[in-house]
Formats: sequence, C-alpha cells, structure tokens
Amino acid sequence: MARIDPDALFVDAYREYSPGVCGYLRTRGVEDPEAVTQDVFLALYPRLGDLRGGPAGLRTLVFTIAHARAVDSHRSRGRTPVSIEYDPAWDPRLTESAEEQALEGMADGLALLKNLTEDYREVLALEPVKLFV
Repeated sequence: MARIDPDALFVDAYREYSPGVCGYLRTRGVEDPEAVTQDVFLALYPRLGDLRGGPAGLRTLVFTIAHARAVDSHRSRGRTPVSIEYDPAWDPRLTESAEEQALEGMADGLALLKNLTEDYREVLALEPVKLFV
C-alpha cells in the first residue's frame, strides 16, 4: 500500500474544502469565518497521518472539525461581554473637572471680597497665602 504524502494531501484538502468550510462557518453565524477556517485546517494537519476512509473520510474529518470550531466560537462569544462605545453624554457619574471647581470657588471668593471694606481687602492682599497647611 502506497503511503500518501501528508503535505500534498493537506494542500489538496485545503484547495478542495476551504471554500465549503468557510461557507459552512458563515452560515452557522461564526463571527470571523475566514480565521476559523484557518483554525480548522491547522487542526486537520496533525491528524492526516492517522486518516482512514479515503476522500470520504477526509471530508468527514474536515467538516467534523469545522462543526466543532463553530460550536467553540459560539460558546466563546457567549462568555465574552458585549462591548459598547462609551458616550459621556449618557454617563450619570460625571462631575465637574478640578479646573471648573477651582474657577467656581474663585468666583465665590471674589464676590466675598467685594463685600469687604477697602481696609480689610488691603490686609488680605498683604497676607501671604497658605496653600498647603
């Protein structure tokens, strides 16, 4: 019995079945059918040495692996949280920036200074500011 070269068998299998595998994965709703098709054939290659059943066995093996990868894809998608784009307009946790708070505080302070007499304003202007106590 003649031994078949696994490399040549792999190339022939890829040419023959990759379009069908990709189409099968696409109809099964796999998110990235081209990438999963590559995974199918990467999983097929090491198993070519033990292949039995001739061309029909090869086809069965290819589509069995493809089905398993489709199931894996759906399972992993089910475990992956849905990502949505962040929109700050819809975020109720927003607060003013530190700059806005400081400017608002300065406006309040200036309003208080206007209520003081000129002498008291002069005293405050001469007093060194203590930022860190």
